[in-house]
Amino acid sequence: RSFVAASSFDNENREYVVVGGGNAAGYAARTFVEHGQANGKLCIVTKEPYAPYERPALTKAYLFPLDKKPARLPGFHTCVGAGGERQTPDWYKEQGIEMLYEDPVTGIDIEKQTLTTNSGKLL
Repeated sequence: RSFVAASSFDNENREYVVVGGGNAAGYAARTFVEHGQANGKLCIVTKEPYAPYERPALTKAYLFPLDKKPARLPGFHTCVGAGGERQTPDWYKEQGIEMLYEDPVTGIDIEKQTLTTNSGKLL
C-alpha cells in the first residue's frame, strides 16, 4: 500500500527537511513535535512507500518467533519500542508533517539550500 503525497504537495519553503524515512526520521519527527517545531514546518522525504517503522523490532519478531509475541504487522510504527504514541501515517498528517513517499532526494545544492527529488520537486 502506498501513501503518495505528491498531489497535495506545494512548493513552499520548509524550515526543516529530513532526508530519508528510516526509523531515525520517525524519532526526529517526534522530537520536532515535542518542541512545537513540526506543524507546517517539517517535511520528510523518503524513497519508501511507508511511514518510518521500527526495523529492529520487526527483525527480532521474525528471527525469534518462539521467544517473542507474534509479529503485529504492520504494527511496528516508530515509537512502539520506546512505549510512545504510534506514529502511523495519520499521526504525521495530524502533526502537520508533510511526507513525500517514494520520491528520494537526488540532488542537494548547499549554496542555494535546496533539495531536488527524483520526480523533480524542489525543496
